[in-house]
Amino acid sequence: MTPLQAPPAPGKPKRRRRRWLIVTLILLPVLAILAILVSLLFSRGTTVISPETQIVPVTRGTQTTQVSVDGILQPTRQAQLSFDTAGTVTSVRVNVGDQVSKGEVLARIDDAELADAVDLASANLTSAEAQLTQARDADASSAALTAARAQVNSAAARLSSARLALRNATLRAPLTGIVAAVNIDDGDAVTPGGTSAISQETGAASATGHLVVVSTKSWTVHATVGAADIGSLAKSQSALVRITGTDREIPAKVDTIGIVASSNGATAVFPLTLRVTGSPKDLYSGMSVGAVIITSKVTDVLTVPSAAIIDVDGKPGVMKLVGGSPTETQVEIGRLFGDQTEIVAGLAEGDEIQVTMVGPGFVPEGNEKPAPDVTVSR
Repeated sequence: MTPLQAPPAPGKPKRRRRRWLIVTLILLPVLAILAILVSLLFSRGTTVISPETQIVPVTRGTQTTQVSVDGILQPTRQAQLSFDTAGTVTSVRVNVGDQVSKGEVLARIDDAELADAVDLASANLTSAEAQLTQARDADASSAALTAARAQVNSAAARLSSARLALRNATLRAPLTGIVAAVNIDDGDAVTPGGTSAISQETGAASATGHLVVVSTKSWTVHATVGAADIGSLAKSQSALVRITGTDREIPAKVDTIGIVASSNGATAVFPLTLRVTGSPKDLYSGMSVGAVIITSKVTDVLTVPSAAIIDVDGKPGVMKLVGGSPTETQVEIGRLFGDQTEIVAGLAEGDEIQVTMVGPGFVPEGNEKPAPDVTVSR
């Protein structure tokens, strides 16, 4: 008899293969999307910049050396105004930002007692003068006349002081400008704050007076300069001031150069001021600025882009085009003018050189030409 055999389970391998095929078809697009996302994530913020090679001419012209500084813009003149007499404020006529003229009344304190003091001092002077007249008419002794004259002089001095106190009960603008600070209000009791004065600012604007008025006709940049650059600076050198965050540029000149250093972290710096020339509009105290000071100007100087300088057998050199082929050529270099280097020997005006640098825009527009696809010669 033929033994009985169990029949194979129908369809199981085929269903398992079909299931894996479906899963694979689903996973492939998902994995592809994930790969794209990961690529974008890791490449975000990364810019691939390839070296750019250009052919530029060797030029001759005027070059300048410069010193760059950062500073703060301040009005050159400001008035710290304080009542020189104690009293109660009865009137404040201005607010911060108001334009005022020289002599304009800004604030007052109660002057009733001060006016009474003037009247009393005036009466005392009149009495002293009458006593002196009587002494003269009575042929008084020399000592009596001397005493009478002293009484007159003393009374006159007290009257002058009383009148000054009454005059100081009113604050007036000593210059035409803008109110920068108002530190009093009606009803405030004030004490003498020192003699009101116009100052030539030597630092950041302060507001210690009862009122502060600044002139907007002249401005000064307060900056610092390092020890490496201070020796190249001189009074009246031209400068160009740029308001931080804008394209606005204002001419200026070096005004003062300090000789006593202060510490800026681990570096010694020296105070420097630049006087803005003219009377530019729309400037404000405390603006941050950058300034470029022209320390020297050189004419008829041969230069190439500093990026063109390479090492040729341990000496400075360039890739000079000879017969259309870039050829390593040794040169003698001189001074550095920003992104330009002076060529003392080895090149002539009009020679063409090859410059290779990462990033565009390193050659003035109009001077560049595409580099030829040639073999470097030595």
